[in-house]
Amino acid sequence: MKIYIITFAVLLLTGCASIKTCPTYPQDISKGGDYTGCNMKNFDLSNRDLTSTNFSQSILDNANFSGVIAPFSNFNNASLRNVNFLKSNVQQSDFSNSSLTNSNLTSADFRGANLTNADLYKAGGKGVLFFGANLNHTKWVNGKTCDNNSLSVCR
Repeated sequence: MKIYIITFAVLLLTGCASIKTCPTYPQDISKGGDYTGCNMKNFDLSNRDLTSTNFSQSILDNANFSGVIAPFSNFNNASLRNVNFLKSNVQQSDFSNSSLTNSNLTSADFRGANLTNADLYKAGGKGVLFFGANLNHTKWVNGKTCDNNSLSVCR
């Protein structure tokens, strides 16, 4: 028992162990924060600057990202079903292995984003920018899977 307590104390003092808490309210989310694995269903994050924020493995279903500025953010393995991305800027962000099923992508900027193995089934909207985006094996809006090495256009 004493060995475990000492080991835990050493880990805490060296910074090797940390206790992560997830936000309770949308206003608790800040630019550059790490929210890996958090449940943020129905959060209204509209018109916020969330540049370089980590949402990896998070649940963001029914969230509002309308007008959000979040380039270089991480949405890897995130659940983003029914999310509103209207006029959002998520350039160079990582959406690999995430689900954006039924999301509104109208006028969203996904330029240079990584959407490898992402699910965009029944996602829709006009004026979406995908220039330079990696769509390798992305499940497209009509259920078609993009060919290997698809870039900017689902081939």
